[in-house]
Amino acid sequence: MKMLLAAAAVAALALAGSAQASELIANGGFESGFADWTTSGQVAVATAADYQPCCGTTGTDPAYSNNHFVAFGGGNVAGVDLVSQTFADVIGSLYTFSFDIGAFGGGTNSITATVGGVSQTFTVNANNNADTTFNPQSFSFLGTGSDAVKFTVAAAGGDNTDAILDNVSVSGMAVPEPTTWAMMLTGFLGLGAMLRRRRMAFA
Repeated sequence: MKMLLAAAAVAALALAGSAQASELIANGGFESGFADWTTSGQVAVATAADYQPCCGTTGTDPAYSNNHFVAFGGGNVAGVDLVSQTFADVIGSLYTFSFDIGAFGGGTNSITATVGGVSQTFTVNANNNADTTFNPQSFSFLGTGSDAVKFTVAAAGGDNTDAILDNVSVSGMAVPEPTTWAMMLTGFLGLGAMLRRRRMAFA
């Protein structure tokens, strides 16, 4: 019986391999535009080169000058701007939510990041240097089974400042495929039947 229980434990660990740490956000770098994302308000996918004619953007780092990111607010356009994505996670599992934020223009903006019932607001200071603008941020949250990452900017308008966002990531425990659950259930049912037959044989 101990051998059967050990085999069951090994089987469970092996099958749980499909639920190992993975990236849960699709297109988090916005290199495919807004594919997989929902947006509202004045938001656009841009590169640092898009800002050079209007904002004097400088810097030569190709990671930023050729990199796509989200720009909120459209410079002088007032309103509430939103970018969000829904994803599946595991209830009670701990996840890390990370992203890069900053601003182009001549002032400051506030950007609110929300996921799993946790919300944090960050003040971003405008910096027209394309290779130093982004600042990495992160915090943790517990999965609820289905969550959404949301980034909100309340643009004042007339401030010549756009908050910017890139490299959105949620890493942690992925949800096992339905076939994995079926395999685990079948395996445990089989082991249970074997144990019952052994008890009957001993009796």
